[in-house]
Amino acid sequence: MSCQQVPTTPALKPYPRSVQVGEFEVAISGGVWVAIRAARFKAVVGDTPADYLAHWRLTLAQAHLRAGRSLKSIAHELGYANPSALSRVFAQKLGMSARDWREAVDEGR
Repeated sequence: MSCQQVPTTPALKPYPRSVQVGEFEVAISGGVWVAIRAARFKAVVGDTPADYLAHWRLTLAQAHLRAGRSLKSIAHELGYANPSALSRVFAQKLGMSARDWREAVDEGR
């Protein structure tokens, strides 16, 4: 009985996704370097990269809601899985649903 050598596959190259925030490139990938960059980012900006991006997306969503766009189109454009996911973020971060927030903004006009 002979032993066959199992063919090796080339190492998978990571698919780095990143966002430029000022002098920082916030990479979404694994590894120690990401942790070091995240710690430095938090020291300078005051938020973790994830918190910063979540706040940024929510700020964009608010601007789109003010402009009268539908929650469905906003959620799709900003990368939320569905309008419900965006509504949950609104409720968690702002203490009200996106619909209630829009109504409050409309009343203030």
